[in-house]
Amino acid sequence: MAKPLKNSANNFLFRPSAQLSIKPAHLMRGSVENTSFASSLSVKTDGRVKKKLSPIFLSLFAVAASLALVLKPEIYAASFLDGLKLFASSVLPSLFPFLVLGKLFIASGGLGGVSNGFGKIFVKLFNVPKESGGIFLTALISGYPVGAKLVAEMHSKGALNADEAAATTAFTSLSGPLFIIGVIGGALLKNPKAAAIILLCHYASAITAGLCFKNKKKTDRARIESIQKPAALSDNIFGETISSAVSTVLLVGGLVALFNMLCDMALNGGILSLPAGLLTKITGDQNASAGILLSFIEMTRGVKELSASGDINFCLPLIAAAVTFGGLSVTVQCLAYLKPVGVSAAKYLKIKAVQSFFAWFFATVTIFLFKPFA
Repeated sequence: MAKPLKNSANNFLFRPSAQLSIKPAHLMRGSVENTSFASSLSVKTDGRVKKKLSPIFLSLFAVAASLALVLKPEIYAASFLDGLKLFASSVLPSLFPFLVLGKLFIASGGLGGVSNGFGKIFVKLFNVPKESGGIFLTALISGYPVGAKLVAEMHSKGALNADEAAATTAFTSLSGPLFIIGVIGGALLKNPKAAAIILLCHYASAITAGLCFKNKKKTDRARIESIQKPAALSDNIFGETISSAVSTVLLVGGLVALFNMLCDMALNGGILSLPAGLLTKITGDQNASAGILLSFIEMTRGVKELSASGDINFCLPLIAAAVTFGGLSVTVQCLAYLKPVGVSAAKYLKIKAVQSFFAWFFATVTIFLFKPFA
């Protein structure tokens, strides 16, 4: 007859559960503290590495771009000038007048008047203060980066908190109709019907993104109602308005020209050759592939390449997505106003990625269902 196994400390099967689970309290605390310390140390170390890598990457990038500019000044100086011409012909006419008129509109209290009636829809849809309705209407007419600029101004006045500012950004980060209809539809595509589809899909994607990033927190109505009414108009209102508008267009124009030059550096340096080749195998169109990649850097330059594609049914949804995303140039423009408000670069890019996807989706569905170019 087999002997029963002894209930010994060495016999795992018959070891009492208390022996398996209970440790002295000081050992348990030490274990937890050590684990917590290791985890904290890992997070802090990762943070330090990221902080060190960012300046190194930016330094290397700045050195490489400066070296390219020094070695081929005639090419890249001309490229920068082309960017300024592009800005002057396509962006400035649709931006500067609305910056001036929009500033006067806000200073005179017009934004509050519009928000009282129009803004109630946005309170129900997005759970944001009614002032967001006025921001949407102004951004819809003016284009980038007016929406971000107004969000920052309303935040500074206390009309929007950080959460409301992020939610409002989701549906007010818009390109203007003059740019889409005049530049894209008129100068590039030479097709008003295509411009109308892009415009509608662009606005529809903004509303959809606003619903996706709807403010989940309760809005403090008492705080908003306690905000003082607009102060009396300054004696120098026109001078202040022009000065503000000039400051904005200098920022936008400089960034458009800079990123246009960086597009040429990326093309001439062969940085985009591999991804462009891979994309061409999928799209079958070199212009479309180059346009997709350049759109991530400078939107207007990318749209120009996309419009050279022969198939409008294929390129139009991509143009709608490119205009909606805006590229790095528009991203930097908007973050100049949104970062102090508390909207991080990651949050903004997440919003624009969702918004641009829906612009592409709506344009694709529209072409599939209605066949406007058949």
